[in-house]
Amino acid sequence: MKDYIQVTTTIDTNARAERLAQALLEKRLAASVQVVPCWSAYRWQGRIERGREFRCAIKTRADLWPELVALIRSLHPYEVPEIFATAILDVTQAYGAWLDEELAEAHDGR
Repeated sequence: MKDYIQVTTTIDTNARAERLAQALLEKRLAASVQVVPCWSAYRWQGRIERGREFRCAIKTRADLWPELVALIRSLHPYEVPEIFATAILDVTQAYGAWLDEELAEAHDGR
């Protein structure tokens, strides 16, 4: 099995989340992006902040991480955006084949 990951980031507006998802899909850095509204509470510059955000769950491969992070940073309005990856331990054969197909074209020489 290839090394699949789910990358998570949050962003401030639904419109920005949609633009990010579109860019990741167009460049085949993501096979899927799920966007879910949420609220966040966090410490920033000595203060506790709260606000509405949109969590993006991005399905991809580990080898695409550097390019994916660069694209997120180029489109993200935050000074320090949340960007982290979680290893996907296993997937069904059909889902793995679909991931490979969707991520392959621009990155595997196909």
